[in-house]
Amino acid sequence: MLLLGAQLILWIISFYFWYFVMNHGIKSNFEVDGLEIGTSVVLLSNLAFLTLILLPFAWLVKWFNCRTKWIFTLLFVLLGFAIAIGLMRPGEQFSLLLLAAVFVQNSLYVIVFHITLVAVVYLNRYRLIEQYLAKSRFGHYILWVILLAVAGAVTNYSLFNLVIDQLFPSLFYISSYKIVELIGIMAAYLIITTAFYLVWQYRNMLILQKEAANHELLALKAQINPHFLFNNLNTIYSLADKNDPHTKEVILQLSDFLRYILYDTSSEAIPLEKEAEIIRTYIDLQRERIATDRHPVTFDESGNYGRLTIAPLLLLPLVENCFKHGLGQGGGSITIGLKVEGSRLLFDTQNKIALRENGPLPNGGGLGIKNIEKRLHLLYPNRFRLTFPQQEGEFVARLEIELQSK
Repeated sequence: MLLLGAQLILWIISFYFWYFVMNHGIKSNFEVDGLEIGTSVVLLSNLAFLTLILLPFAWLVKWFNCRTKWIFTLLFVLLGFAIAIGLMRPGEQFSLLLLAAVFVQNSLYVIVFHITLVAVVYLNRYRLIEQYLAKSRFGHYILWVILLAVAGAVTNYSLFNLVIDQLFPSLFYISSYKIVELIGIMAAYLIITTAFYLVWQYRNMLILQKEAANHELLALKAQINPHFLFNNLNTIYSLADKNDPHTKEVILQLSDFLRYILYDTSSEAIPLEKEAEIIRTYIDLQRERIATDRHPVTFDESGNYGRLTIAPLLLLPLVENCFKHGLGQGGGSITIGLKVEGSRLLFDTQNKIALRENGPLPNGGGLGIKNIEKRLHLLYPNRFRLTFPQQEGEFVARLEIELQSK
């Protein structure tokens, strides 16, 4: 519906443009039985006639509210009433009829002229673009566009010089433009409407990318590792069984973490400080359940977060990956670093590949890492760098992002 409305506006603008700018017939003075009507009067009166005709169509425009539609209807009634009053006055009746005749003649000329314009534009839109441009057959597309512009120009010229007299014998219409000029006009309409279509497609692509990014976020929420929840609940149960005073704090940490995952990630971007805070909470929860003497965990932070923002749940999967693949039969440290330099974020993780793993992870990690890469491409195109430096027995991930401030 939005695209249909945009096309309607395009053709209304085109009609106005040809009616008041390019239509040569409207630019002369009229004198009938001593009554002189200047160009400005013709233009203003014809604009009033055209506006009057378009006003009722406001009810077909869905994005107009009811009040606006009734205002347009009231204007339609008032203008129609004013014209009717004018027709009843002896001195003005002839003038209004003459102006109405001029309006009808010029409108008819513009409508006939638009027949070929509309045909050329929609042949390009629904045939050439879909058959050639959409399939990247640029050479064929350019050739066919040139042929279409020439065919449209010849048809327009023939319509006004050969056919129009047969359709309207009482009117004397001729083409105001030469073939070469008409080819230029057809080409201009093809270029403008093709550009409009490409911009529209680009807009739709951005909407789809945004929706895809949101779906990725929802997928990440749905992929909260149930083992993480069960492990922490077991940890809390163990602490409660020992009457450990630390139990309440761990429950509160888990509650804060789940609240963040389920509710606080609904925004497109959150403060970087908030993402860092949830990483701290996640690490503290993991420390409660693992043997930190065998698996020491280090989280280093540096720099000023300021007003920098980041897409939610972008860094946490990298941290999850450390604990998922770095804990096993043997010991091994986990190192996580978060550094801010101006608006640039440097985030790196390093963990020993556990003995239970069948060899090292492939470059780029598992499904979680691939999801991160997809989200980065969608949310930070040309503004990030994610690498996995090879180190024997270690899995290293390094992420650089150019962030924005809120």
